[in-house]
Amino acid sequence: MNRLEAKVNAKIIQQLSFFLMTNRVKDYHIHVQPTDHGVQFIISSKDITQDMLDFMMEKTNRKRELEVEVYGIELLGDESAHNELDVLGAFIDRMETYTEKDIHHLIITRTYPYKE
Repeated sequence: MNRLEAKVNAKIIQQLSFFLMTNRVKDYHIHVQPTDHGVQFIISSKDITQDMLDFMMEKTNRKRELEVEVYGIELLGDESAHNELDVLGAFIDRMETYTEKDIHHLIITRTYPYKE
């Protein structure tokens, strides 16, 4: 992972944490799992509701846009943005959810478009 990818990953984690905190999710875990071609972020919590998961899926359900990454990284973390999740969708490839033993899990996959 190069510095740009590390910066984008950190911004994604920041935005996910900001969304969870502003929605009163007090206890959550974010696991970062590197893969051969990218990274997966796995968010787990009992406090996340199905409505929150549905909202996150709806807001981030957009096509990955590499050209947005050029200027979009500056928009991530901008508290004046209409909705932080709208921009986040341009940086990820896939989002999946599942529930196991009353714990909601959100798996976000991002492939790295930049060469080292």
